Parts: sequence; C-alpha cells; structure tokens
Amino acid sequence: MTKEKSIKIAKIILPILIIAIISVIWFVKNKPEDNLDIAVQTSDVTASNGDSVDKDDSVIPTEEVVKGDDVADDNVIENSEPENNDSIQKPESTDNTTNVPKETDNILKNEEKANNSEVSTIAEKVEKATEMPKSIENPVATKKPEVLNADFALAASVIDLEKLKSYGLPILIDFGADSCVPCKQMAPVLKKLNADLQGKVIIKFVDVWKYKNAVGNFPVEVIPTQFFFDKNGKPYVPSDPDKMQMNMYSSKDTNEHVYTSHQGGMTEAQILAVFAEMGVKQ
Repeated sequence: MTKEKSIKIAKIILPILIIAIISVIWFVKNKPEDNLDIAVQTSDVTASNGDSVDKDDSVIPTEEVVKGDDVADDNVIENSEPENNDSIQKPESTDNTTNVPKETDNILKNEEKANNSEVSTIAEKVEKATEMPKSIENPVATKKPEVLNADFALAASVIDLEKLKSYGLPILIDFGADSCVPCKQMAPVLKKLNADLQGKVIIKFVDVWKYKNAVGNFPVEVIPTQFFFDKNGKPYVPSDPDKMQMNMYSSKDTNEHVYTSHQGGMTEAQILAVFAEMGVKQ
C-alpha cells in the first residue's frame, strides 16, 4: 500500500473514530446511575499528516453526584470545561440522538472539505492521465524517408550518360577498380564529395574489372580515369588544360569536342577546382 493510499484511508477513518468516541462519552454521561463517578480517558489521535494531536490526559468528567458523611448538603460538583480547545465538550442534549459538539463539527467539516478536495485533485489527475495525447488524437502523417535516386548513388555498374545529363548538373565519372592503389586513394575523396555535394553535382564510380561493358565508348586507357561534363551536358572545357592535366577528345567525323578526361588519381582540391570552373558553389 502506498503512502498516498494510507493517508487517504486515515482521513476517512479519523472522522468515524471521533464520532464513535463522542457517542460512547455521551452514552456514559447520560446513563441513569446514581453515585457513579465516570472518567473517560482519551488517547492520542494521529492526524492524517502523521503529526500527533495530544488530547487532554485528564478525564473528561460528567456531573459527579457526591454523597457521604463528610458532605452536608449532598452538593452536586461539576468540573469546569477542559482548557484544551481540541478536547471534546460535554453534550448538552439528553435525548436519544447524538449531538456533535460545535468544535468537533468544524473538525468534521474541515476533514470533509479536505477529503473532497483530495478526491477532486485525484480525479483531475486521473482525467489528465487518461486523456489521449494530441499527437495520438490527431496523428500526423510520418514523413517517409527519402530514397536516394540510384542515379545519384556513387557506385554504378552501367552508365546511362543521356539520363545523367538530363538532371542539368555537372557530372564526374570515374573509371577505376577497387583493388588498384590510386583508385583506393581516391575512393574516400569520391565518397566525401558525393555526400557533400548531393544535389549540386553527380559523381559516379565504375569498377571496370567487375563491369567491363560499362566503359562503352569512353576512351579509357588507364585507371583511374575521370570524365567531366558541365550542367548543359557538354564536355568540360578547362581554362588551362595543360596545367590541370586534362585530355580533350574530338570526333573524327565532325571534329566535335566529345570528352574531357583526366588520367590518374585526383585530390579533393583538384576535383573541387574543376567543379568551381563549372559554376558549382561550395
């Protein structure tokens, strides 16, 4: 049993116990027996908050009828009322009903108010606890995680150049292999740039040893080899091909510029410099 339940039970039992004690006292006081001295001792009552309420240790007497040889007039001696305000007063009524003293009645009313207040508080807490959260009452549609477009994924087994050009973004295609040394050195650079520049450029890596047919018409002579295209789908035209170690390929039939490539590994700075010339902002 929890402390809160114990306090609640104590508050309910306390008024009943007080009424029972008052009834016993009234009954004893009004019992029609002569020459009877009655003394009812009260015990300490433990309040609902755990503090001890000390009642008057002296008896709460009724009228004492004293007769004897030493008393001439058979005087009726009545003790004065106890000074303790918390003590129980003598009932004034002698009928068969139990009259609750005014002070005790106030105590009971206060206890009743306290109980009603506590019950109201508990009811409010239960109502709040059982109230359906707004998030459940009005569920918001959970946003589905965005699925990465396969065309923007780094690894590729085939290159659909025309489809990649349709996105209107600068393109880098690296033909290499997972086991070659310079390709291994470039792998973390390509991975980082692909993550950092998502939506700004398209970066693809093809393992030519696994997917030989993916090379297609690209003039790949060594690995790694990188090919660049601008956002219009045209081969990248470097400002200084020699300094940037770029190779430019043209069609034999039309002499049209069809590819721009770089042979060998590239650093992050070199790749970013190429993208910068194609108008990509960091």
